Formats: sequence, structure tokens, C-alpha cells
Amino acid sequence: MKKIATIGLFTILLTAKAFGGNSNSHGNRMVLLTYWGDDKIALVDIQGDPGHEEVWAIDTLKTAGCAKPYDIRSNQKGDEAYVSCSGSDKIAVVDVLAQQVKYTVKTGLSPRDLALFNSDSKLLVANSGSDTATVVDLKAQKKLYDFDVSSQPYGVAVTKDGKTALITGWASGDLHTFQLGDSSAKEIGKVDVGLLPYTVVIPNDGDKAYVAANASHAVSIVDVPSTKLLARVSVGRNPWSLAASPDGKQVLVTNNRSNNLSLLKTGLAPMAVGKEQTFIAAGAQEQPNGESVNRAAKNASISSDGKTGAFTDLANNQLCIVDLASGKITKVINVGKAPYGIEFLK
Repeated sequence: MKKIATIGLFTILLTAKAFGGNSNSHGNRMVLLTYWGDDKIALVDIQGDPGHEEVWAIDTLKTAGCAKPYDIRSNQKGDEAYVSCSGSDKIAVVDVLAQQVKYTVKTGLSPRDLALFNSDSKLLVANSGSDTATVVDLKAQKKLYDFDVSSQPYGVAVTKDGKTALITGWASGDLHTFQLGDSSAKEIGKVDVGLLPYTVVIPNDGDKAYVAANASHAVSIVDVPSTKLLARVSVGRNPWSLAASPDGKQVLVTNNRSNNLSLLKTGLAPMAVGKEQTFIAAGAQEQPNGESVNRAAKNASISSDGKTGAFTDLANNQLCIVDLASGKITKVINVGKAPYGIEFLK
């Protein structure tokens, strides 16, 4: 009965937004996850009753041939989610309310991070296994084109006007800048951002990009128009992912190997960003036995109101909720195997 009630609540929340509602729950309560180890995706209510937070789960391998779901994104309406199937060389488009895969689109090999652009009508996908990226037309439900990216692209971001794409080259240590066209893309610059760069974000659709350089234990700040490196900020060990707040004033960093997170303040002179960061102990929530927990923070997301952070803990198969003002973990939710991608449902 509890699960039925939760699904009913979710339906009310989503349909209220679709018809012009203004609930504070939207963007602050429901979280989309990928379970890489289970070949599943899920929707989780972070305010749900303990042990009953999962609203629904979809076996993407059985239903759509989508193996090893990696990244996940939702559109602004909150009625569709987009999943990269890293083990099946495709993306899956999910009807969030109907709780089913609507269709799939073939990409390059081992698709990783995703970025929506052009008012959620297009999707950019980094294909780490084929050194390419794919642009998908979501309205036409088909691939538009592929283009070459070296080497082993992982992270992607697109500027607000939809004309410029930023893609990390994990093996080369570069951030590549591309001009996106209707049927092709042209590389217009690249910059060395450090060793093994994964995620890239452009906070508040501005002119600065932030890149997690995993093996450099740093976040690099790049001027987008000139493709020049502005600063390299030391964070925790092996930063994996970045999540920008909707207002663009802060960036949450998951430090995969140092049992902590970093919270960076943006809008500052680049060299001052590191001085303004806050370290959040990822294992800090008090346990029944009084001990801390060693966590492997993977990917993160920030709520619409900018007050709450959430990250996937790969080591413990958990979703962790963080109060960003205090830097404390407020809730830990047991989820599926190898939780990877995460996004607050908009």
C-alpha cells in the first residue's frame, strides 16, 4: 500500500507541474538513478518512508535491450528521461509517468555522458568506445549525425545558444570545443585540462566551463569563448563528477577516493574559487555504531532550489542526500547495484 500511495503522490506532483502548478516539490524531491550493475533505472522519493523510497524501477535490459545504463537526464517538463546504455551502444528515452521506455536510438560505442540542448529537442552523447559523439533529434526520434572526438570522450556540455559543444577527452586530457551544425560539427579548439577528465559543466549557461580532472585531483576552469585555461583548483582525490546549481552560483564535486565532496563558489576571480570551496565529509552521517563510512562518491545532482545535494555512492550501493548549507549528510537510501547516473527530476 505504501508503494501505491507513493506512486499516486508522484503522479499528482508531475501532472500538477505539467498543467501549470507551482509545487515546491518539483526539482527538490524526486531523483532519477541508473543502476549500472542491475541494468535498471529508478525513480526515488528522497522524502519517502525509510525503506520505501523507490517509486519505480525499470529493467532496461529486458524491456529495451539497454545494458549498463550510465548517465541519465530529464527534460524541463519532467515527463521524459534520457539514458545512455553504455553496454548496448544506444540511448533510451523513458516516459517518466508511464514508467516505460518509449524508444531507443543507436549511437556510437559505449555512450557515456548526455547533454540536452535546443529547448530539449536535441541530445548530445559522448561515445567513449568509438571516439565519437552523437547528436540526436528527439522530436524526430533519430540520430542526426556522428562526429570524431579524441580520445575516449566522456563528459559533454552545450552552451545556451546550442551552437557550441564542450567534450572531455579522457585519454588525452583535453577539453574539445566544437561548433555544432545541422548535419555536422567542426572542432574549433582544445585545451589541456589535466589528467583523465570526466565531467564538464557550464554553470548558469555562462562563459566559464568547469572540468573534473580525475587523476590531477583538480577542477579546471576554462574560458569558453577563447578555449583558454583560467585556473586549476585543487579539490579532493580523484574528482569524478560535477553538478552545477540551477542559479549557477555553486558547483558540487564528488571526490571519489577521499571520502569527501567539494562545494565550489562560482562568480569569483578564477584563482579565488579554490579558497572559497567547502569540503563536505561524504561519510559524515552518524551511524548506529558511531563510526563513519568510507564512500566512493560517483555522480551528483543539486535540487532546483539549490539547497540539497545528492550523490551516488558506488562502494555501498546507496544514494546520499546532503544539506548544502551545513555540509551534512541528512539521509542515506539503499538502492540497486552500482548506482551511477543521477538527476533531480525537474
